[in-house]
Amino acid sequence: MLPEADQGEQAILFIDITDKNNWWEYGRYFSSNTPWLDGPIIYARDLGHQKNGRLLALYSNYQAYLVLGDQILPIDDKLASTNGSR
Repeated sequence: MLPEADQGEQAILFIDITDKNNWWEYGRYFSSNTPWLDGPIIYARDLGHQKNGRLLALYSNYQAYLVLGDQILPIDDKLASTNGSR
């Protein structure tokens, strides 16, 4: 999922769901999480700045990304540290 150069890093990927009634847009990624959410990559639904920021605070050593369709966009560290703002 991550670009080849980034395969070794720890990352949280926030999955944007365009159709809020289509859980599968997120569900196809969710099954890749470890049961304890301690893997090198954590997949999470994009729930907006404030809620994303709460998760990022728990995983401060992880790089944050936003998945929009087939694009993976890094979330700026400075913005991520202010409650997940993008």
